[in-house]
This record gives sequence, C-alpha cells and structure tokens, in this order.
Amino acid sequence: MSASANQSRMEIQVEMTSSLRVTVAGALIDEGGNGIGRASVRAVMEDQQVSSARTRGNGRFVIVFDVPSHLRGGDRTLTISYAGEGAHSPASARVTLAMGASVDADGELQREPTQAPPAEVQSTLTARASESSPVGGSVVELTGTLVTASGQPLPSVGIEVLDPSGEAPDSYTVTGDEGSFRTFYEVPAEREGQLRLTLRFAGAPGYAAAESIVNLAVRVVEVAQPDPTPSEPAAEGSSPSATPEATAEESTPLVTSATPAPDTPAETEPDPISQWLMGGMLAAGGSALLIGAAIAVGVIRRKDRPRDEDFSLFDER
Repeated sequence: MSASANQSRMEIQVEMTSSLRVTVAGALIDEGGNGIGRASVRAVMEDQQVSSARTRGNGRFVIVFDVPSHLRGGDRTLTISYAGEGAHSPASARVTLAMGASVDADGELQREPTQAPPAEVQSTLTARASESSPVGGSVVELTGTLVTASGQPLPSVGIEVLDPSGEAPDSYTVTGDEGSFRTFYEVPAEREGQLRLTLRFAGAPGYAAAESIVNLAVRVVEVAQPDPTPSEPAAEGSSPSATPEATAEESTPLVTSATPAPDTPAETEPDPISQWLMGGMLAAGGSALLIGAAIAVGVIRRKDRPRDEDFSLFDER
C-alpha cells in the first residue's frame, strides 16, 4: 500500500493479531526510489498518536503497538505519516483496521453484537375529501399532509390514490414544501353506495410508508320524467270517472299557439269628391221626397174641399 506526496512517498503493510496488536512494516522513499533514512514517522489512530519510529538507512521501518482499550471495537483509521524534512516533502499512508471485536479485562477478544440497521422514521399521512357524499360522475378534491412522528413535513414525495379497482393514475400527486398535497378524484358515474379510497405514501430511504383511508357515500340523483298514471278501474255499474281523452289531456302538456286572424282590409276614408256627390244625391233625394209629399197633401186637401157651387163665403143661407 503506498501514498505519494510531492517528492516523497510511503509504503506500508499492516497486520493485526486477535489480541489487537498491530505491526506496521513500511518504507519511506524519495522520488528517485532511494530510501530516506533517519526520518521520524508516527502512527495515529483517530487523531491520537499511538506509536512512532525512525527509519533505517534504507528508509525502512517497523512499528508495533497495541490498540488502546478505548479505541477497540468497530472500524478505526490508522495513519502513518512523515512530516517532511529538508529537501524531502511530507508523505503519509493510511489503512482501516476492521476490528469488529473488543477485548475484555483478561485480554480476550469479545465479538461485538451485530448492530441492527437504523430504524426508519415513522411518518403520518392524513387525508380528507371536499365532500363526503358526492354524486356519481362528479369530481372530489382530496387534500392532506405528510409529516414525521415529530411533526416535521416530508416534501417532494409521491402520494398515490387507490380505489377498489386499483390505482387511479390521474390522481397521483407530490407533496409541497410544507408536506401538504392536493389532488382530484373522479367518482365513477355508475357507482352507488360506499366507496373506499386509500391514499398511500410508499416510503422513502429512512422513512416508513404510511397511508390514510377516505370513505365516500356516493349517491345517485334521478331525473324526474313524466309518467302517466293509469286511472283506477271504475266500479261495476258506475260510469268511469274520466274518459281516455281526458286522461290524455291531463298527462300531455298543453301547447297553445296563436292562430293568425284573417287579414281585414283597412277601412279607407272616402275622398272629398265622393263625399260631395253622396251629399248631393242625398239632398236631391230629400227634395224629391218633400215635393212628392207636398203634392200628395195638396191633392188630399183639394179632394176634401167642397165645390164652388156648394160653398160661398157670403152664403146668406
């Protein structure tokens, strides 16, 4: 294993026994491949120096140490470093010690219990419908929130809507910044009675799945249509209360329409010449009648008057 830093590099090999004794064999080499002798190197675990050594003339070194008790167990990083000196640049190499066990007071290895993966954060999904008793064929608005058990919102995650026939893809939505969501669901037109909707969060890395149930009572609105009711049969020996013609008239809406009246010629006012001629004729006729009447009266009087020989104004008789 090697690491290069500028003009110097370090190569190491690490072994660890069951008692957690670590042996590091390495070499510090310059850029020409020559060993750097009399150089100080350090062994550090978790920012704590656990051992050190000096290189030989050929640049090789060996470090042996026991892992400190407070660093035993789990995975620990071991770093072997050279600070640099003179014309030689710093160099380092590191390795991970996977101990996976600890040593008891007697120095015996004890296997650490297997750690369970971190538990998922529980989430809570709430949902509600804009109308609990919608009409078949109508559209219902669904709203709600998705939060953790501590009340923290879960944004940008998907919410599915499922009905008895399966997933409603047109109702899929995503939560907003506050963990809230809003979507719509079209109630099947032929549906009647109870309808169960499931809103579901399928889960995400580190967050448990959650779901919420919304129950709808779907109702059907019937459109009233005219349906003539048959009249009851008349009692024997009595006359029917209504004739078929009357029943038809009752069940059939009356439609009346205005019948246009026959065209009547407008009265025209006679012109002045016609009025004058008519007046003249009336006057002439009236005069003729008066003359005729006078002649008739005269004749009658003459007839009734005594003859001259029979009447004398100065009759002395």
